[in-house]
Amino acid sequence: MPSYHYLTQPHVAEIFEDCLYRDETGESQYNMVVGILKQTKFDPGKLAFHRQAIVDLLAGLPADFHQGRKHGANMRKATVNKFGFRWTDSIDDVDKLIQLGVAIGRVRCYKGRHFGPFKLTDLPNIVVN
Repeated sequence: MPSYHYLTQPHVAEIFEDCLYRDETGESQYNMVVGILKQTKFDPGKLAFHRQAIVDLLAGLPADFHQGRKHGANMRKATVNKFGFRWTDSIDDVDKLIQLGVAIGRVRCYKGRHFGPFKLTDLPNIVVN
């Protein structure tokens, strides 16, 4: 298995695609994650297989996102890595990373007291634990 120690768009896309639930597998169980842009069904076995890689990718986010920072940071800031370099220009890629993190229980999303669907202009704060 390739190393995913660095947060890059190809790594996120590859893991996201591999973790998607596919009906042809014969498994009837899946994890449903409601993202900012879409809902996604994930295969629990694939999530378990890629768990450490997902944790490594999340570790690539800036320090403001990590536990210990009370409210995390706004999702818009997640397009850059912990070194300050832009890893993606697309909020869709960030949403994929966040959905993977939520699916393995390592990410929480919130926007103050706002409940319900988020608008693209009202992106939530993200906390990685």
